[in-house]
Amino acid sequence: MKTKQTHLLTALCALALFALPATFAAPGDTHFRKTVTEGNGFISLAEHTVSAKAMFDRIDTDRNGTITLTEMEASKGLGDAMGMG
Repeated sequence: MKTKQTHLLTALCALALFALPATFAAPGDTHFRKTVTEGNGFISLAEHTVSAKAMFDRIDTDRNGTITLTEMEASKGLGDAMGMG
């Protein structure tokens, strides 16, 4: 019985070690990692442009090429969902 508890405790500790970095990562870290697609650790102008266009497209819900105040206000939680905090 004690061995089973030891294995369970060990598994839980291992799981916690993998989960902790993601839990305490700064909100911008996720967005940064998603934006850096060239794998060099920097955001290039091209990467930023692609990311900005994707965000614009998500906010422009009626797809008319402009963002209204209503669309902007409706998107307020979008930054959190994208890991931008």
